[in-house]
Order: sequence, then structure tokens, then C-alpha cells
Amino acid sequence: MANQASRLEGLNKVYGTEILASGEIAGATADRFVWRHIDRIVAVGTTEQHDIHEPLGEIDSASQHAALLAQWETGRAAYGEGRFEAALACFRATLSFRPGDFVMEGEELASVLPASATNALETAIQHAVMVGQHRTLEEDVEFAFAQLSEIAIRALSPAINDTYTSLSSIDYLGDALRMFAVLPVSDGLTLSNNGKARLLIPPLLFARAVRAAFDLIRQAAINNPAVCVRLLQTCGRLAAQLHDNEQRKAIREHVDAVYEVVKCMPDVGLDRYAVEQAYRLACDRLAD
Repeated sequence: MANQASRLEGLNKVYGTEILASGEIAGATADRFVWRHIDRIVAVGTTEQHDIHEPLGEIDSASQHAALLAQWETGRAAYGEGRFEAALACFRATLSFRPGDFVMEGEELASVLPASATNALETAIQHAVMVGQHRTLEEDVEFAFAQLSEIAIRALSPAINDTYTSLSSIDYLGDALRMFAVLPVSDGLTLSNNGKARLLIPPLLFARAVRAAFDLIRQAAINNPAVCVRLLQTCGRLAAQLHDNEQRKAIREHVDAVYEVVKCMPDVGLDRYAVEQAYRLACDRLAD
């Protein structure tokens, strides 16, 4: 088992993945995780074939990966049968970063399937992706959440100590999440005019938007019950605007995280009562 784990870890560099697992692991956890069948390999020094799989997410996110997996299996089957043109029509490039992600010099910008098409697409990918020193709002929705969050964090700093500005920022962040929640869930696929997949960009999912909006504020509010109460209230108000269990799960995780922060605060009766009320109300609304 140890040798197999070591081999799989080394294969991540070959396939451009972060985690690989055997077919046995993927099969045993198919009810908990979404898996992508990457390849069938023969370990060095043996003749036994092994299937390897990549985890894409928890099973609740299966619908978000359905289109990608269907396209992947079609292209992989064509490639395995030697129909390389048909395989190329299924997939071309997968970007390693979303708009706004920090890219270190020397990092892989994109991967191309099959690898034989890399040289043909390398120049096109480099010209299509702009890398600069600063984030912009163009195609980077997460940056908008980060900017509002930064206003709240600066307001909470000891030098400014402006709780009201922070509370106002939380209100606007909550409304921004409400607007984001109604958008169709993206699988990140960009299609050609004839409906064929040409590019896969890691999409901004609702859970990540919630983290961008609230995580740093929660961490900065360790001794500010007013901000914690407003975060809980905002989550409770969002409950009626959410559209699926994935969105509710993301908000509920944040509600529980805020409550954990409050447990570290000095126990002041009135503040504790306000927090308990906001927490229970948010939990009740998210459970409906």
C-alpha cells in the first residue's frame, strides 16, 4: 500500500493533478466523492494494470461536474480508440488558475489534452491570458467581494476603530451574495460555436464567494460582538434567498464559524444573549 501511494504521488506531476487515488479507493467512496477516471497504468516492475482517479469534490457537487465528466469520458474514449481528431474536438485546454489568482513565475498556466496539442495551443493560451501586478474587476467577481471585505477589515483596525463602517460593509456583502446566489452554477466550460468544449476555467463557486466575503472579517472581529451579531443576522437574512443545499451548507458553515469565534470572547451577558438569538435564528432559517 505504501509503495502504491508513493507511485500515485509521483504521477501527479505527470498528469498535472494534486491528488490521485486507486480504483479501489474511488469505488469504495463513490457515494461520498465525485471521481474522474484519469488513466489505466501498469506499475514499474509489474504487469498488473491499475485504474487511477482524481477527486473533483464531495458528492453534493456532482451536478456541477456532470458536464465536464461527460465531455471528459467522451474525449478519453476517443483517445483510447486512436480517434485523435475526435478526442481533440472534446477537449483542448484547462486553465490552472481563475481570474484574480496569484501566479508565481514558472508555474503551469494551463494544461492541454492530449499533450500532443500543447505546442499548437501554447502561443494562443499565452496571448489569451493577461498576467499583471494587480487584480481588476474585469472577469474577477471575487475581487469585488474582497474589496468590500477589505473596507470592513480596515474599519476594524485599532487605528480606525469604526465599527459602523464595518457593519455597513457586511450589509452590502450580504446583498452581493444574494445577487450571486441567483446566477446559474458554472461548470467552467467554454464552448465553441458548434457546441464543443474548448476551454475549462476553474469557476467561482458560491462557497468560495462566501469565504471571500466573510472569512477575514470574522477573523478580525474576535473581540467585537457587534460585528459577529451582524454577520449572523446577515446569514439569517440570506437563508430565504438561497437556492440549493450547497449554498445553505456554505452559509451554515460560516454561521458555525462565527459562533466559535464568539466562544473566545469575554462573557458579557447582554452581548451573549444577542449572539445566541442571532445564531439560533440563522440556524432555524437555514434549516427550513
